[in-house]
Amino acid sequence: MKIKYFDDEGRLLESSKIPGYNWICFAEGYLGGQPAIFGKRVSVRFILDLIIEGLTIDEVAEDYDLPIDAVKEAIHFAGQLVEKKAI
Repeated sequence: MKIKYFDDEGRLLESSKIPGYNWICFAEGYLGGQPAIFGKRVSVRFILDLIIEGLTIDEVAEDYDLPIDAVKEAIHFAGQLVEKKAI
């Protein structure tokens, strides 16, 4: 499903939400097309990097003005990708 919206900097973007996820989307030209949190300039990869660095889910949510559910969903999404690509 394509969704048009304005990002935090006022740019009109079009993204595709990932079926089964409320917060994860892809948008061409937005963060290099990486999966990201809808409406935020925060990629799933960036969230994982922060967790690896030792931040808690609550700290990531607070520091980057994200709903806790969005951070948890990003971690779950990454886990699903790993599971699908596991050898």
